[in-house]
Amino acid sequence: MHALKDTSAQGNASLEVVVGPIGEALIATAVGLAVAIPSVIAYNFFLRQNRKLLAQLEHFATDFLRACIQNDLNQTTSGVDHVHASV
Repeated sequence: MHALKDTSAQGNASLEVVVGPIGEALIATAVGLAVAIPSVIAYNFFLRQNRKLLAQLEHFATDFLRACIQNDLNQTTSGVDHVHASV
């Protein structure tokens, strides 16, 4: 931004006019990258951890539901056996 303002104020795009503001922009870019790269790495790490936890919870829920259904079926069939045995 400063480079464009200085260039328009001076009327020429000499190296002396452009280098300073471009250097500022490069420093700002480097700081932005220094913040953004670790942030993306941390985001991906926590996203992966969250997906692993979700998969574990879904596996547990499936096993628990299967055990509940199996228990209910066992109780139902054992109740039917008692009815047939008493007849």
